[in-house]
Amino acid sequence: MNGTITPRRCASRRRRGLHNLTLRRLVLFALLAMTMFSPRRSPANPAYLLDTSGLGDVGELYLIGSLQGIVNRDAPRLFLVKGSPDQVYADYLEREKGFAFTRLKSLPDLITTFAAMKRADGVTPLIKGLVKYPATYWDEANHKMVNRYYNYWIAANFAAQEDLLPVNEGMLKHTSSMLSGSEFWYKDSGMRGWSGMFAEAKHSRTNGLSVISGRANSYASKVVYLDLEETPKIEIVVSDLSPGAAWSLAIAMGSTVKTFESRKGTAIPGLINVSTPGTFVADLAESGLFNPRAGRAELRISPLTTGVTVTVTSIRLLNANGNEPAASPYSPPKDVFAGLPIKRDLAASPPYEQNEDSACEWSLANQRGLCAPDAFASYAGGGWILMGLDYTVAQKVYHFYQDKTPFVKEGYPNLDKLLSDFKTPGLVYGWLGNEDYACMKMGKYGARYAGGVPGNFSFWQWVPLKNPGEPVPLPQVREVTRLQNKVYVNFAWASSDYIQFSYNLMDVFWQDPNRGKVPVTWGFNPLLAKFAPAFVEFYAHSATPKDSFWGFTAGYTPLS
Repeated sequence: MNGTITPRRCASRRRRGLHNLTLRRLVLFALLAMTMFSPRRSPANPAYLLDTSGLGDVGELYLIGSLQGIVNRDAPRLFLVKGSPDQVYADYLEREKGFAFTRLKSLPDLITTFAAMKRADGVTPLIKGLVKYPATYWDEANHKMVNRYYNYWIAANFAAQEDLLPVNEGMLKHTSSMLSGSEFWYKDSGMRGWSGMFAEAKHSRTNGLSVISGRANSYASKVVYLDLEETPKIEIVVSDLSPGAAWSLAIAMGSTVKTFESRKGTAIPGLINVSTPGTFVADLAESGLFNPRAGRAELRISPLTTGVTVTVTSIRLLNANGNEPAASPYSPPKDVFAGLPIKRDLAASPPYEQNEDSACEWSLANQRGLCAPDAFASYAGGGWILMGLDYTVAQKVYHFYQDKTPFVKEGYPNLDKLLSDFKTPGLVYGWLGNEDYACMKMGKYGARYAGGVPGNFSFWQWVPLKNPGEPVPLPQVREVTRLQNKVYVNFAWASSDYIQFSYNLMDVFWQDPNRGKVPVTWGFNPLLAKFAPAFVEFYAHSATPKDSFWGFTAGYTPLS
């Protein structure tokens, strides 16, 4: 044949070629399918993370909560870390849900990042401007500054309805704690800005700070920003101790608190139970206690017995060589509001008289109708009740607070009007000021009390479920199938009216290493499933074979 290809051989080769091509296509399709559907290779969901642990400035709380609610209204873009639970959830969201967080260093970074971003249409800006409000006024009769909390929540309504950031004059001048950048430092030789918890903190120009313990577990504290890549070491100089005294330096930081035992701060090796004065240096980076290695942290100088004094003259953050950095590790920008116009000015030209009654009447007439008809949020000025501001802003819930006393003439004059306008069953977020009175009124109008919604729920509402559209079952462990002649003990842990209890990892007991050794039944508020089903899935995912759940009433609920 001398290499001649006959028609039969040619057809055979064509068939083999087609067969091989089909196999290659099948293999290629399989590889593509593996690439498309493999969770390890699926593209991560980008999002941003900011550490706000220890934040106590009410104005900044309103600003950050409003901003988070605005940007998370239609997608999960911003997650805040305030403590151990948030860091646990951030780790879970990255590990199990495919989120990739970019950590922002400061509040100015946060504002500039989102001021430049658009919504999904690529046209509409996330942030459209500012609403300026007066935070305080001078009470001439009593010679003191008085808070105008009604301006805070009226500004929050504008923020929710018009995508504006609420700011006051001090914030525009960058004098508040996070905007000023005062937390970014490497040397404190004046020992200023420390506050005492069950301790007295006395300042001296020549001898630093004297911390006098008033009772057990007392300390003096200060919030700083730690970045262990820049300043991995810390130095503390103790100049004096009262007889028999000893001290420790602890750091309370979201990334360091992992167990119930360490929830009040992590003691630093080498700086624990020190009974002598002197200069002490600890390597924080080598301690293995920090992951991630940057964020806001509260330094705590702790005398270890009651009635003793520890005097500290300086604290320094040092680089890897044990030297002071040449400059501050970070300097936040000072022009973050330059590109954001003031769209509403409640300080220069308020549409109401600057008194609470006038402001409340104006807000009810002009803002209530633009918000969700089946809810309202009652937030005072205290930071502890503002944790759910992001969710209520995202949902455009009406914000209202009136500083009145119940059971007196004209007490809470607008509460009946608010509740009677509800589309039932309505939800009341936050706090009404008096538990008995609030429950009586809500029962009358068929409303329910949701409490302060946990922070970050504007983000959690968008976290994808493993089985979308299906209820998330929480485990019910039934080890006893037939009762015997024994004494049975059931361990339960719950808080029926405090919805944040579950978000705080069952008061941090969920992270206890001993969990799972004995059966425990955990109370779980069913409103959590309404607000964020993926949060329920977290508990179902991390439960041990010994963990059970029971549901109770969703806050204060009328029986009818």
